[in-house]
Amino acid sequence: MKAWILFIAFFISFILTNKYFWFDQNDSAAYFWLGFSMLSLGIWFGYISTDEFGKNHNSDSPMFNIIYWIITISFLATGITGYLFGEDSLATRIAAAPIILIIGVPLIFLLIGGLLSGLLGGLSNSNSTKNTTYSVKGTFDGKNFEAKAKKDK
Repeated sequence: MKAWILFIAFFISFILTNKYFWFDQNDSAAYFWLGFSMLSLGIWFGYISTDEFGKNHNSDSPMFNIIYWIITISFLATGITGYLFGEDSLATRIAAAPIILIIGVPLIFLLIGGLLSGLLGGLSNSNSTKNTTYSVKGTFDGKNFEAKAKKDK
């Protein structure tokens, strides 16, 4: 029964996250409900991965769990500080810093790498249009043979 309560809490908070983000444009409330949905989802995963003897069968890495809980607490703190002090306050920016560092910075590097790869022509070299032909001559069981192989790039 406890697992269903956590799942229902996640479902309701996910709906409220989308409501405040897409329709009301209230970012503080959206961040709070997103943090709450991640909190209920994290507790739910912990609950369903524990057997009746209290042994945890979670196959996630510890680093994933640490990053997940940092992002969850940051979303909750961003929503609360945005409501209390305003969305442009220093406290809200400090609370949102782990989200930006963990999610935003790698996305920026992926974007820059994708743009540079597209502008520079990808990973191809200048010899990519040449065909290479290999030929082998020899004797096998007293008979002469010749073989040719063509390599396309």
